[in-house]
Amino acid sequence: MTPNTIRVLGGTGFVGRHLVARLSALNRRIVVPTRRRERARHLMLTTALFVLADVIIDPVALRGERWFLGQIYGYPEPGVYFGVPVANFVGWGAVGAAATALYHVWERPQPALRAATFRGRAFLCPGLFFVVLAFNLTVTFALREWWLGLCGVLLALPVAVMTLRACACSRAFGGAPRGEGVIS
Repeated sequence: MTPNTIRVLGGTGFVGRHLVARLSALNRRIVVPTRRRERARHLMLTTALFVLADVIIDPVALRGERWFLGQIYGYPEPGVYFGVPVANFVGWGAVGAAATALYHVWERPQPALRAATFRGRAFLCPGLFFVVLAFNLTVTFALREWWLGLCGVLLALPVAVMTLRACACSRAFGGAPRGEGVIS
């Protein structure tokens, strides 16, 4: 760090942002270390989506003998959520958290990439997620599991609305990524 560089701890907070703005106006080089708040949010979101997908998929898969999947597994004791034990969802939450955390560890040393030329790239993951959910909800209603289907729709609807809002309001769905950590 050069003598003209100022490191501001807490520079992303309420007071810190104002301090950084004032120092920046004085043409100082400022470094604002962060705790990667975005990664923590990403970890929580992906873990929740892993569990949500399983909440909709697993009860339908458990009824596999009623559709082309066939009976591929079962639980020793029927669970409280349409025959699925809560421990199953906790397990998928742990898998989602571990997979995302490992991705974050792998991603950290990777060099920064240029923005991709395919402007719709940010729609691919949510698109796949909702295609899988739509397939499972279609099978659920085809099996005449009305309560299970209604629960699935009510659980997926807020996520769909939030995703559509993010798509409509975010530059991540076609814009260039922002830098983080250093303000010059």
